Amino acid sequence: MNTPARPRASQSNASLGTPHSCPSASTGHTATCSARPIPKLQEELKERVLKHLKGRVWEFSCKKITEMISPGMTLDEVNKLDAEVAKLGLDTLLEPDLRDRLSYNSGGDGYLQNPFFREYDRKTSDRIFAAARLLPDITFLNVAVTGKAPAAKKFLASWGYGPDTMKRGDLNLPVLHIEIAVEVKSNWKDLLAQVGTYARASFYGSPLRRFVVCIGINQVDKTFCVFLFHAGGVAASQPLGLSEGREDLIRFLLAILLWRNVEDAGIVSDGVRYTFPSPKENEPPVDLENLELLHRRVDLCGRKTYVVRVGQTAERCGTSQKRRASGDAELDAEQPNSKRLKAEEPTSGATSSHRSKSFAPSDGLQSTSSHFQTISLQPDSKSARIKEKRAKEDAEAAAKKAVLDEIQQRRGAERRTTLIAPHEKIIADGDLDYFPNEAVIKFSWQQHEKRLLEAKALAACSGRFGTPSFVYTLIAADNLSLLPQSETDAKFWSKCADIKSDVVALDRRVFCATVCADVGMSLECCKSPWDLGRALLDCQLGWLGVLQSDILHRDVSIGNLLLLKTPVPRQAYCSSLLPGRYETPELKDACNDYMSVTGELSATLADLGVSDKCTAIITDFDLSTRMDQPSKSHGFLSGTREFMSTYLLRAVQRREPYLQSVVDDLWAFFNVAVWVILFSDAFAGKSVAEEAWRVEIRQEYQKRDGAQAEIIDGAWLRRAKKHPDQAKLNEYSDLLKAFLPVLQDWHTKLKTLDSLDDSPLDSAEGLQHQILAAECVRDFASYLLKHRSSLNPVA
Repeated sequence: MNTPARPRASQSNASLGTPHSCPSASTGHTATCSARPIPKLQEELKERVLKHLKGRVWEFSCKKITEMISPGMTLDEVNKLDAEVAKLGLDTLLEPDLRDRLSYNSGGDGYLQNPFFREYDRKTSDRIFAAARLLPDITFLNVAVTGKAPAAKKFLASWGYGPDTMKRGDLNLPVLHIEIAVEVKSNWKDLLAQVGTYARASFYGSPLRRFVVCIGINQVDKTFCVFLFHAGGVAASQPLGLSEGREDLIRFLLAILLWRNVEDAGIVSDGVRYTFPSPKENEPPVDLENLELLHRRVDLCGRKTYVVRVGQTAERCGTSQKRRASGDAELDAEQPNSKRLKAEEPTSGATSSHRSKSFAPSDGLQSTSSHFQTISLQPDSKSARIKEKRAKEDAEAAAKKAVLDEIQQRRGAERRTTLIAPHEKIIADGDLDYFPNEAVIKFSWQQHEKRLLEAKALAACSGRFGTPSFVYTLIAADNLSLLPQSETDAKFWSKCADIKSDVVALDRRVFCATVCADVGMSLECCKSPWDLGRALLDCQLGWLGVLQSDILHRDVSIGNLLLLKTPVPRQAYCSSLLPGRYETPELKDACNDYMSVTGELSATLADLGVSDKCTAIITDFDLSTRMDQPSKSHGFLSGTREFMSTYLLRAVQRREPYLQSVVDDLWAFFNVAVWVILFSDAFAGKSVAEEAWRVEIRQEYQKRDGAQAEIIDGAWLRRAKKHPDQAKLNEYSDLLKAFLPVLQDWHTKLKTLDSLDDSPLDSAEGLQHQILAAECVRDFASYLLKHRSSLNPVA
């Protein structure tokens, strides 16, 4: 049965981002990522760039921008820099021998070892998300210390990754990385939009970086501006004349030549290999490498989310295993027939150090299995076991080698420092005190005032049923030095007043790395109706456990509910957890009602056989909010559009104030269930009606609700039974037919709920929200129990 092409769901709280879907090595599944449609035309892309930059372009002097990107300079370095400016003040900037003139830091020990300008004005070698290839006018590139700058049109420029050479016609041309893109236009607004597309492409090539530098030249008034793009907007220089401003530009370029490493260039990490601190104090740091790219969101500004599955390098993993294995010494002594054997060393094509000289796929991946294993030496099974173990390790290594072509970097790793030195670190209390051999890391630029929101939510619920096993969150960088010091000091860029905002608001952000131990996949990978029902129940229990800490998720979607590859042990659902603010004499009766509902839920879970083995989890809490600190949203979309409740979407469409509540999250769970049923990997119905529903649930909420009502009505199933000879009527998926009774009962329950206008800030109202949420999860569990025979015929 062929699986239909899976559409993408749109992330509704970002206007320019386009996440990336990538195959999983372990499952062959293509993750469904939230995305707006890919802008294929340059004009469409530039319009969205300007929309995203509205109210975020701040003007500075060129000297101030030079200070923003300059590493800490000594007095001697500053004097030498001024001397170079004086010497080069009258030279032509874009001559081919500019690198020879910019002689500072030419010893090959800096980040830019052999940079040069070249007129380009043709298509780059790579494209970003199937959009048209970009055509920068001039490129500032870099080659190896021993390399020679190629002549014009004898090379190809690239925004990030790919092969070292590429064939064009009869020529095999070298591919060089663009450090700075230069654009020449006659209109400042169009110029800003165009260099914005270049910055977006640069962020795609190096996803974990603080800023991107671009230069724009206005050919009409013969002036130029330096642009510094970052997560909070753009720092733009005052327009400078090509003649009188030349000294400022040369000082700026010389400051770039002072960059000694990737940190000076604004790259927090290469996005391939990392060194993280151990959760335990006084333990050595952990070396990690990418095993799988799970999600990436190419934003010009905003969160720029980048999620990867990582594993400890073979060397570190072996050390960790040996340390843990040391506790088994007594067991080995008691079992003389057991013996510790050393496994095969890595092959010569693999390297275990994060200082490898290449990020090529053949070098970057090896198995994370231990160098030491405990193997029982049974005479008749020894060879078979060793052979089976080696075959498994070879298969794992081959799978891992196949998934990183998308994100390998060509530039030498020996010049890259991947140590993340945190400014702040939050560790979940009482959860993991070691770094797992495999983990999931989510990198993102969070708003400064909300930088610890997700970490505190994860720490509060870590280890509970249906929630991730949280390691820690690091805060490694910020964009504060790239913004005006305060709103009163902020000056909007004078050359593009029509994208100026009426309200001055500085978008202060910090770079966070959140580490969790659980590796999951989309609910679309469920293999049976019962698997889907159980996964939805486990995720709702996780959501309810988070709610018991007074935290509302607010972004229940297909990308944030994950099916675990294997069930994991968790604390069994606890029915007695409630925040202390509800434990007052006035709320005693309401608390008793809550305990009664959760007690019934626990009894139903026992009947279903749900105890301490968790099959799915709810993740991604960066849009969550505290129940005791709610606020009404005026047109801001919090969540993913396809899964948001009708109440919320209607309020946003009308721009009415609205309080997001548990009702919206509960409806989102139902919308996810319908999505999974229609787009399941294992069950793909080919009926005409299902094809239409797949289109309609991705459109405006009126059409989505109409499609859901048609599904719930069940007339399609009655027609199929009435006309068994018509193939197109009988090609509905087995998952849809089996899950229909659950959907009907569930939908009937949710239709009785109204949007909650009373603020949970009040303890009495907050407790009513808790009771309503527990009732709905209890009822869903009862629907699974009621229809268990149709969902799981074997049982």
